[in-house]
Amino acid sequence: MTPLMGYRYPEFDIPAQARELYVKFLARHVADVDGPTIAIQGLEAAEVDLTRCSLRALSPVHLQYLKNAGARASASFSIVIEGKLWGLVACQNSEPLNVDLAQRHLCAFLTQYAINYYLSEHQKENLVAQTIMGVMERDLKSELLVNSDIGIVLERFAPQILEIAGADGLMIKHDRGSKSWGDVPTELQLREIDRFIEEEGQNDLFFTSNFVYGDSAPPQPVILPGILRINILPSNKWHIYLFRREHVYEDVWAGKPEKIYHYDPEKKVEFPSPRTSFEAWREKMKGKSIQWKRAELSFMEKVAQITQQAIAQRGGEIAQLNKELVRSNNALDTFGYTLTHDLKNPLSSIKLAAQMMLMKDDLPKDMLRKMALNIMDATALITEMMDKVYQLTQSNYVAFKTELIDPRNKILNILESCKQQFESAHLEFVLGETLPILGERTLLYQLFLNLISNAIKYSSKKDRPRVEVYSEKQGHFVNYYIKDNGIGMDIKEDSNIFDIFKRLPNSQGFEGSGNGLSIVKRIVDRLEAKVTVDSELNIGTTFCITFKV
Repeated sequence: MTPLMGYRYPEFDIPAQARELYVKFLARHVADVDGPTIAIQGLEAAEVDLTRCSLRALSPVHLQYLKNAGARASASFSIVIEGKLWGLVACQNSEPLNVDLAQRHLCAFLTQYAINYYLSEHQKENLVAQTIMGVMERDLKSELLVNSDIGIVLERFAPQILEIAGADGLMIKHDRGSKSWGDVPTELQLREIDRFIEEEGQNDLFFTSNFVYGDSAPPQPVILPGILRINILPSNKWHIYLFRREHVYEDVWAGKPEKIYHYDPEKKVEFPSPRTSFEAWREKMKGKSIQWKRAELSFMEKVAQITQQAIAQRGGEIAQLNKELVRSNNALDTFGYTLTHDLKNPLSSIKLAAQMMLMKDDLPKDMLRKMALNIMDATALITEMMDKVYQLTQSNYVAFKTELIDPRNKILNILESCKQQFESAHLEFVLGETLPILGERTLLYQLFLNLISNAIKYSSKKDRPRVEVYSEKQGHFVNYYIKDNGIGMDIKEDSNIFDIFKRLPNSQGFEGSGNGLSIVKRIVDRLEAKVTVDSELNIGTTFCITFKV
């Protein structure tokens, strides 16, 4: 028989019912198309299911199809890919011929081997393509994160996108204009494309291989029926277009691909008739491009996703920077307020002392000494405030590494230094259980230093000063308590105790700049902890720091 390799066959050559059977039973054969068919009678009245039986006869239409092709015997083996019938390996003979079971098994095995080899090679090609795409996607993401101009970045990567997507032309269009590479349609044709996509409602991703331009568009030397448009930034109408040229080729069919129906006057029904001619019928295919592959569509979706994620991430970073800026501005406002108010007194003392020294040359020695001491005290106070401001900025912005720490030794060291500083030798200090907590060593030391030193300082003038430090575990949290019997605070009267340089009315007579609790609040925020205070005027104060376990 004349081989029909390379010929195309229309889908309707195999009816839907037959295609389902070929998926279930991979090897079918007939030894003689003119052989008699014999009915099989079962033990019961129900029909016998011969779906997976090689003895099952072919349908009359199938037998006639083979006869028209000049075949007297046939064996076919299904090519099934992803659960669907992709094609058949059809072997035909001009004379009756039986293909035994062993031969059929061998042919089915060879068919499956060829399928697996094809899939393996196809997978290798996909892996190479995915690697190339992955490298470009990584570079694109990196560039978008450091360069704020999206248009410049996409233009820089346009040639790579064009090559990887296998397109003949590319256009980047946005509200500020457009830029193109390779073969692209005219402006009039582009408006027609956009209008069609809007009508179809496929705004996110649209693709086709056979777009038909209207008669209003003037003829172009290059026809571009292959179109892909993806939405990069919906709010700003950013789109990337890909275009493919018309792919003109010739199809060779095994006979003219037309479906013929015959009418049965007795049954009064139409039925498909197998075609009688298998001579080569040539058809020139125009108006279509090469179809877009699934990997190419996924790649363009990834490009859009990466662009959107980079913009969102940069937007989040900007929002965070804005928060930091607001916080910094608030601190600067407070600092400026302090310089014009809290520092006014020590600066005035220095100025008055200096003026008196300049105006009077005969000041007594004891007066000069007193003025000098006033100047030294004022400069010491200013220096202390400046140091505290520096500490505040450090506790707010320096990066740190967290670890699990038992603060017991730190607390004892702080106790000894504070007892000497505030001359509280008769202090009763009670240290309870100290549970490990997650934090940074320097920040934790500064945190406990401010709280414990405040507790010792403001209870130092009591007859029997007492400070207690202990911890308790509550669920997934550890609470640390710093408790004293000092002067206390009226929280209702003044709830902004964590403001920088904030000093309560009853703290007069105790040294300090009022910056310690502000540092405490900043450190607690950095450690993602929580600070609360319970206090009663002239009774004492209890601070509670809550750490996550």
